[in-house]
Amino acid sequence: MPNYSKLFKTIFMKKYFTIFLFLLMQINAGFAFAQDEKPGIMFRGSDDNDFYNDRGKGTDDAYTNGTGFDVFYNKSHESDFFLDRLLPKAGDSSINTFGVGLMHVMYTPSDITKSYYQPNDYAWSADLYASHTLYSFNPVKKYAFITETDAGMMGPAALGKLVQSTVHHLIQDPAIPKGWDNQFGDDALINMSFTAEKELVHVKNFIEIIGSGKVSAGTMNDELDLSPEILVGIMNPYFNGYMGHNNSTGSKKVQVYLKYKPGIQLVAWNSLLEGGMLDRDYTVKVSKPDINSDKTVDEHVKGTHPQIENLVAYASYSLVIVYGRFSISYSQTHNSELVKNTYSHTYGNITSTYSF
Repeated sequence: MPNYSKLFKTIFMKKYFTIFLFLLMQINAGFAFAQDEKPGIMFRGSDDNDFYNDRGKGTDDAYTNGTGFDVFYNKSHESDFFLDRLLPKAGDSSINTFGVGLMHVMYTPSDITKSYYQPNDYAWSADLYASHTLYSFNPVKKYAFITETDAGMMGPAALGKLVQSTVHHLIQDPAIPKGWDNQFGDDALINMSFTAEKELVHVKNFIEIIGSGKVSAGTMNDELDLSPEILVGIMNPYFNGYMGHNNSTGSKKVQVYLKYKPGIQLVAWNSLLEGGMLDRDYTVKVSKPDINSDKTVDEHVKGTHPQIENLVAYASYSLVIVYGRFSISYSQTHNSELVKNTYSHTYGNITSTYSF
């Protein structure tokens, strides 16, 4: 009888070897095609994961994973799409980059091997949504407007159980996620966010300090985010457009720089942390003593919706490397606790882009 486990592992390793070769081809393409014409399309892949930890202590709880894929594009003429026409632009000389994407995020409690409800911890929660974005940069007056519209689903429809179980099976992680029956119910999510950025300090294309404010509203989350961002290194001017600082086909063939971004969030609502607005009833699995014996019995009861922290502090730092049309970055983000009576959390991010 064939050894399916060994066969599956072999296929899985070949898959990652193929991805590695693909990344090498991307880098080589950056060397080969680093020329002055402006790219019109950019692909971006991004993965948040709390396993990426600069202290070597990867976890599998709280905000445990977020994977996204996007396509960005510049237009040589005014967009015909009605939503694009409504979105705010950064003046007449703005460089406008549109994008569409798909994102999947997951939250889990500290012990994913338990099938029972875990109070005073993060809930089981997943969200799958599509996004439409506009990055509008003004290279003359040094400011930018970023608008994002999201629509999707949370709950079992977001496939959190399937995604996490499949990934753990692929990497042969012995920790099997067993508590997805305790997740929040299905709910529709529609959200819009608007970010305004302005250059505060600029020192010879080596140091930039940018002020940023972001407001989000909808059934996904309602919050205000305030933060400065400090960029230090060899880089194209930040306000030369979104593709401008994700490729080096212009004046600089190579970019290597660091980013540091501390901030605070004033949070009024977060459906992934406290349950959806429309579906306020969900059940969780608990273990109770059996009155007829010394054993315990499983029972499903109405779940308690967690209380979020309304003031959240965070700080992130990143290393960005760009050559030609290829870029890659690695970052770490440290959050204060997002839910009352829980804990702070750290996660990493790897993002790669390719323009052509």
